[in-house]
Amino acid sequence: MDLKQINSLVMLADTGSFKDAAARLYISASQMTKIIKSIEENLGCEIFKRKRSGVILTETGKKIYGNCVRILKEFSDIEVITNGENRKSLSVISSYNVNISSVFTEFIEKEGETEDFYSLYESSIYPKLSDIKSGKYEIGLTFIEKSQRIPFDIRLKEKGLEFVGLKKCNACIYLRKKHPFSYIKTAGYEDMKKMKFIQLRGGFFIPRFDSGYTSSKKAIFDYTKVGMVTNSLCTVFETVRKTDMVYVGCDLFGNHQKDSELKVISIEKDLGEVEFGYVIHRDSSLSDYSLRFIEYIISKL
Repeated sequence: MDLKQINSLVMLADTGSFKDAAARLYISASQMTKIIKSIEENLGCEIFKRKRSGVILTETGKKIYGNCVRILKEFSDIEVITNGENRKSLSVISSYNVNISSVFTEFIEKEGETEDFYSLYESSIYPKLSDIKSGKYEIGLTFIEKSQRIPFDIRLKEKGLEFVGLKKCNACIYLRKKHPFSYIKTAGYEDMKKMKFIQLRGGFFIPRFDSGYTSSKKAIFDYTKVGMVTNSLCTVFETVRKTDMVYVGCDLFGNHQKDSELKVISIEKDLGEVEFGYVIHRDSSLSDYSLRFIEYIISKL
């Protein structure tokens, strides 16, 4: 396998879609299909299971994917060395609901270094914990619900990772100003049972832990009706503005505070308490570059 094939395999595994993976690599979907088919034929095994909704890794594919990620990480390290010891890189993965893009861009502008390498990938953190462990991403930004903290910490410990909290806050409900529930100030269980929610992949209140760990307290998701599922935060807010569906979020960086079409309702504290922070490898120290990024985030909270 050459680097082009390795990169294509990793991108397809990360996106789960031939079309999306091809678009990110600036090739056609048919080219991506041929590359993956060639890899599978040469290795003599099936790496991906094809489904109507996309592709997923087989058990053998998961092992191959892990090795490919390590190869790309090692190659990236070599590039940093050969391009000079002063060349810096920042590789971050962030949950969709953190909405870190504006802060990330501001940090790049503040640094003013055009030769540095920056990487921001938005996804659900939970399926990508192995990528943080392998070093593909140095930092993983996410929210943790209070009711899910114990099982999450157990999962992290198994993988040699840890969560560093930066700020505790309360989740809230976003709805349009003409919504039937726009008159209430604080939402509880009974109110939320009557609402139809937009579920953001990797967002709040999703039953994430499939390894046997359960929380002693049910998440809001268990009590609500979901009207739409998406992995696009832009789609979430466009739908909230135009329909009676609502979204549970936490606007840490004030991205939607000035939106004249939206109203924000608090959730009862014992129900909506969350903590924002980052996941890192337990036995590794953050680079100076990553430490400055974390400090910049803290200055914005």
